[in-house]
Amino acid sequence: MRERRYLTEPEVLQLIAAARRGRYPDRDSLLIELMYRHGLRASEAVGLRWSDIDWRRDRILIRRKKNGRTGTHPLSNSEQARLQTLRDANDAPEYVFAGERGPMHRQNVNRIVAEAAKTAELPVRVTPHSLRHACGFELADRKVDVRRIQQYLGHRSVSSTILYTDLAGRALDDIWG
Repeated sequence: MRERRYLTEPEVLQLIAAARRGRYPDRDSLLIELMYRHGLRASEAVGLRWSDIDWRRDRILIRRKKNGRTGTHPLSNSEQARLQTLRDANDAPEYVFAGERGPMHRQNVNRIVAEAAKTAELPVRVTPHSLRHACGFELADRKVDVRRIQQYLGHRSVSSTILYTDLAGRALDDIWG
């Protein structure tokens, strides 16, 4: 059997909890949560601007990198409340995720995720991109249609999305009823 190379939802929740024990608990735990829930790459997360959030319609604009398809995603009430709290405390008026000296960089995301993973003592290797994969695998496990997963993750080609359905643990559970 192949070694599992993605995070399960309980492991992501452990990672988020571990980030809450860091220096910037609200920012870092929200960063990890949004990366997971919206399948964000590190560069997409640090590029999020406050103007990308439609507060009235509970939506967030996801500007995909790597020639991906940009789209809007719904925000949960919890995400919106946590974003509002972060905005009220944020020193950088333009970007959602800021450091002490302005917009956050991709390297900061790498460090935040690495520190949370070390604290959480997870059994798999964790990188920022692991959160994007965890999103895809969780959606496939929930039996979300592959085309919807493709759209959600911003993939141009469904061949990039098939990976999640091929390896999803519960996706085939109801085949024989």
